[in-house]
Amino acid sequence: MELIFYIFITIFIFSLIFNNVVLKIKLTNSMKEFLSVAMDNAILKEKLSKALEVNEIDTNNDSEAFTKFLSQSRDWAFEYIEDAQEKIIKMVSDVEYDIKNFQNFTSSHDQSSNVVLLNKFIKHYDELKKMIPKDPDA
Repeated sequence: MELIFYIFITIFIFSLIFNNVVLKIKLTNSMKEFLSVAMDNAILKEKLSKALEVNEIDTNNDSEAFTKFLSQSRDWAFEYIEDAQEKIIKMVSDVEYDIKNFQNFTSSHDQSSNVVLLNKFIKHYDELKKMIPKDPDA
C-alpha cells in the first residue's frame, strides 16, 4: 500500500512538474507575443505621429498655396480694373470733344441712320464715362 501511495505521489509530483513546464513555456511564448505587440504598437505610434506631422505640413502648404492664389487673383483683378479704367479714360479723352461738337451742332429732329447710330454710341459712351472713378484731386 505504501508502494502504491509512493507511486501515486511520484506521479502526482511529475504531473505537477510537467504542468509547471508547460505553463512556463506558454508564459514565455505569451511574453514574446506581448513584447512583439508592444514593439509593433510603438512603431505604429511613431509612424502615425510622423504621418500626422507630414499631414500638418501638407495642410500648411495647401493653406499657403491657397493664400498665394487668392493674392495673385486679387492682384490680377486690380490690374485688370486699372487697365480697363485707363482705356475708358483714354477713349473719353480721345472722343469727348467730337461728341460734344456733334451734340451741339446736330438738330434733335435729324433722324438719318448715322445720327441714330451716333446717338446710340453717345448713350453707351456716357454709361462708360460714368464708370470712371471720380478723381478726388479734380
